[in-house]
Amino acid sequence: MTKEEYQRLVDKLGYEKVREAKPKRVGAWLMFMENCPGKLPDGCILSYEERPLGCRIYPFVAIPALGGSVLGHELLLDLRHCPHWKEFGDKYEAAKREFEEVKKKETLPETKVKQSFLNKSRRKK
Repeated sequence: MTKEEYQRLVDKLGYEKVREAKPKRVGAWLMFMENCPGKLPDGCILSYEERPLGCRIYPFVAIPALGGSVLGHELLLDLRHCPHWKEFGDKYEAAKREFEEVKKKETLPETKVKQSFLNKSRRKK
């Protein structure tokens, strides 16, 4: 959340309650990693308009992007944490593990090739 969104939470919920939730700085943003001060078991105590943008667009997550983007960010669907997408989140984790295993196998020989190329190019100088 931005500084303005943080201040809006402090104004609505009180400084102590927000501080106890231990927001963390992530770049220029603040995030509640686990304990949102506005979250109750049956939902959020804040109206939709009072919530930080990150909460309003959930289960999408905005991350900085290099290429084609929405105001410099990519919007990704958070399959791991949204309860409505849990089934897809489980599939995401399985696909991620499989991808990591395949990429590890591919990178080992490639690293040796790159290192060999670097050694040869250094010898020529």
